[in-house]
Amino acid sequence: MHKIARLGGLLLVWLVYSLPAQTAWAQTAAYAGFKLSYFELTDPALTGQRFDDPDNAGLLLGYAWQYPFDHLGGEAELTRTFVKGSLDGQPSSADTYGAYLVYRTRESARINSGPYLKFKAGAFHYRAEIGDSKESDTTGAVGIGFGVNMYLVRFELEILAPQKDVGFVSLNIVF
Repeated sequence: MHKIARLGGLLLVWLVYSLPAQTAWAQTAAYAGFKLSYFELTDPALTGQRFDDPDNAGLLLGYAWQYPFDHLGGEAELTRTFVKGSLDGQPSSADTYGAYLVYRTRESARINSGPYLKFKAGAFHYRAEIGDSKESDTTGAVGIGFGVNMYLVRFELEILAPQKDVGFVSLNIVF
């Protein structure tokens, strides 16, 4: 996972440094979407305990520079728990916030439909509650996803790794 994170980070740094040269011929577009997310917690400290991950729903907002073959932009998202999880009978929930640099391959800048890959890296913040205990933290996160552009709407499936023992799987519907 660390090699993937480093490779993703290098790709995003290259894209940021090449952005000024590309901006002259780029088109821009704002977008919004809905997000359904599932946590996958693999913390060894939870081994043997009954743990059910919470399910979240949220919004995402983004702005992209469209080039002939790809998109580069920023994305902000927030999710809130709509189905609480549990840890040994104690209710659990987690609200998340994120701000990311996003790169998408082949999309509507060139054609109006088709598949594409999505890479993102940025800051991830969560506020978790398990029973009476509360925790919050901000960390870096990297993600990869697959999407399908259907002219007016895009569907994306992405995996975000904010920490080594946490996975965040999301289905996005983007307009």
